[in-house]
Formats: sequence, C-alpha cells, structure tokens
Amino acid sequence: MSCSVKFKYPDECFVYPKLIAAVNTLCVAKSKNCLCTSGYRSLIKQKLINAQSLVQRKSQGGYQKPDGSVWTRNGKCWAGAYGKSNHCFCIAMDISDP
Repeated sequence: MSCSVKFKYPDECFVYPKLIAAVNTLCVAKSKNCLCTSGYRSLIKQKLINAQSLVQRKSQGGYQKPDGSVWTRNGKCWAGAYGKSNHCFCIAMDISDP
C-alpha cells in the first residue's frame, strides 16, 4: 500500500512540490495516509476563511485587525492577513488523519 497525502479540496492541491514530497515521505514512514484540510488559498478563499474564523472566535474575545488577520483574546494569530498567509504562497498545509 502506498501512503500519501490526500486533498480534501481539489482547488487547494497547488502546494509547493517539495512540501508535498516531505509530507508524502512522512506518510510512508508512518504507514498512513493523511488528509490536507487546507493547502493553497486564493485571496478570495483567504478572506472567506478569515470571516469564518472571526465568527467562530468573536464570542470568546477574538478580533480582526485592519489587515484582515484574526486573533484570539490571548494574542494568538488564528488566520493570517489577507494575501500574507503562507497558504497564499503555496508553502503551508494543514493536515490531519483521514
């Protein structure tokens, strides 16, 4: 069985090839597939995700800065600034068990 990363959303599979290769190497080493729940994000998708993140965290003191980034009450950046997220540059993936 060949283990590798699978993409939840086909439009997010445009990730830096070396990153995909590294994740695939990890999958083989662990003898498990993994699921990329978020890879490449267009600016439009980043804005949508930031809006969703703000709604989810606002009741717990989350807030949004003018650059679009979403922060938790205790100062953790939950969603990067518009066009500045590593996802927008194809160099980030959020992965989990399938």
